[in-house]
Amino acid sequence: MRRAIRATPINNEEETMAIFFDGRKDMTLAREKRGDKWYSMKKIEEHYVMIGEPRTFYLCHLTLERGTGSAIADSIHSAIEEMGISTAVNSGHRGGAIHLLELHTGRPLQ
Repeated sequence: MRRAIRATPINNEEETMAIFFDGRKDMTLAREKRGDKWYSMKKIEEHYVMIGEPRTFYLCHLTLERGTGSAIADSIHSAIEEMGISTAVNSGHRGGAIHLLELHTGRPLQ
């Protein structure tokens, strides 16, 4: 199902009624160059996926250094602006992502 959603092309002409996001922390394999040598290391990253409704379509994937409400809200707000979408997202209270998105957009979100 996830591959099918991701393969669906984004149609910005279609009206987006809702945006949903979910995330998780993952150990990510990274490479770092020190001098002439490359070293492999693992680092913890926050990964978020955004989908749009109706008809469930993939919007984007976000990778964050920190998973704070402020960092999530800033990243989602930037992604929404880049895609030209002016709709709400899901979840939050006081310092959570939704509340901070409400502050960014200047209107209540559900």
